[in-house]
Amino acid sequence: MMMGVKYMTDDEAQSTGEFQMRHSHATHDLINAIADGNYPEYDFYIQTLDPKDEFSLNFDPLDCTKVWPEEDFPLQPVGTLTLNKNIDNFHNESEQIAFSPAVTIGGIGLSNDKVLQSRALSYADTQRYRIGTNYQMLPINAPRCPFHNSHENGAMNFMEKTGEVNYWPSTLDNVQTSPESKEAHTVSKDEVRGHRVKQVDGGLATALKAALAGQKPLQAIKEGRLGGHPDKMGASKA
Repeated sequence: MMMGVKYMTDDEAQSTGEFQMRHSHATHDLINAIADGNYPEYDFYIQTLDPKDEFSLNFDPLDCTKVWPEEDFPLQPVGTLTLNKNIDNFHNESEQIAFSPAVTIGGIGLSNDKVLQSRALSYADTQRYRIGTNYQMLPINAPRCPFHNSHENGAMNFMEKTGEVNYWPSTLDNVQTSPESKEAHTVSKDEVRGHRVKQVDGGLATALKAALAGQKPLQAIKEGRLGGHPDKMGASKA
């Protein structure tokens, strides 16, 4: 079942589903749908930008508070995500998952987005604390294809390694980088500095608000933001 875009108001969220499960209605709805064979599907798109064009734009494309205009950066289809199986063991397959933007495959790199760069560093650090040094050995986190990350021993290690060590040079089999795996890497010459105020720094947010004008999502946003201020919503003051 291809999923669309749907919204719930605060009132709908408080009255939907069984009384004791309203706080997690969407989670239960998803689990039940998958169990019934009504598999949710989502089309997956990306937007791309040539790095050399970054500084010619009138807004900072690496500002995570900005949404790239689709008319300038068209959505490019990648595929369809289908959720077709519920987890069997919540602890093993959910609590121990360790997602990280630093775990990439060949050909995929990280941009200079400051938030992305900080997360690439911090995620693995917190996962080592939360799950353990060898969290990448757990089945839920291990890649499908064989890999070698040069990790050695550590707490809760269960991988038998013989004949190799994670330092070089060594009298044992030397771990060396294959010449074929070396790729050219361009380091941005952009000066490291604070937020760059651009010509239309607030224009994208204004354009989004205009596009949503009169629609249910915008009204819900207004009510959500002003919900704690009845006088702002036109109600009489207490």
